[in-house]
Amino acid sequence: MKKIITKTLDITPDMAAQMLERNTMNRNISQLNVTRYANDMASGAWEQNGETIKIAEDGTILDGQHRLWAIIESGVTVTMIVVYNVRKEARETVTARDKDMGDRCLQCQEGSRRLHRQRSHQTFSSPSENQGIPAPDHGGNDHKIRLDLRAL
Repeated sequence: MKKIITKTLDITPDMAAQMLERNTMNRNISQLNVTRYANDMASGAWEQNGETIKIAEDGTILDGQHRLWAIIESGVTVTMIVVYNVRKEARETVTARDKDMGDRCLQCQEGSRRLHRQRSHQTFSSPSENQGIPAPDHGGNDHKIRLDLRAL
């Protein structure tokens, strides 16, 4: 195994395109994320936050494809931290956390939909209170669900 090397580089759109030629292991591109990142980069609002572009020993991109595509889309040069010689197997330790969070959000969305369906089909419980008629919706306020991501 080669020694991991870390460099801070000014990545041009051409450099990003060259790096992405070896992008064979990543999930599908989220154009929404690319556009959001590109807009921040183009406007000067992009913050260097310590996230790295991770590249395997053979040059395969392991992490950072959305940022690289955003550099191309924005047309600007962006300073990034690039880590070279990462083992491909280590990629799973990075994406597993992201997938878990995504799965949890999807589960929360499904739970919210289920609760909304249950509430929209509520009926009065007392036989003397028009049994079988759906409960009134008071402006939709009782259907709002707040998701606290800190709890995930």
